[in-house]
Amino acid sequence: MQIYLKRATGFFGMASPLTVSINGEKQTMISNNQEKQLIVPKRAILQVSFFWLKSNQIELTEANAGQRFVVTMNPFILQAYICFFLLTSLFGFVLNQVVGLLICLVAYACLLPYVMKKVYVIKEDTYG
Repeated sequence: MQIYLKRATGFFGMASPLTVSINGEKQTMISNNQEKQLIVPKRAILQVSFFWLKSNQIELTEANAGQRFVVTMNPFILQAYICFFLLTSLFGFVLNQVVGLLICLVAYACLLPYVMKKVYVIKEDTYG
């Protein structure tokens, strides 16, 4: 069966193509604002990645034939990076607090394994 996959990740990582995997095997690469037609088995797992950064896994069945999917950046990740940048700037430069800066860095290191598996989001493209 065939499906369509579009990448709409915006500014973040736009220069680097994402690897598209079907059932854990690399199939193709997709660049920013590119749409590809993919031929997939009747039952498959779809995921995109960039080195160790990954998306959610989408389970595809025959019901998904001809369907359009879009890859976007996870909005939580974008907000988390903005908050992290602001907090480290506040503690490190404005308040000159080494302890606060270290707490931010430890929190970032703890969240990193969780974040790496959810950087990209694959969802149905309801707008076509």
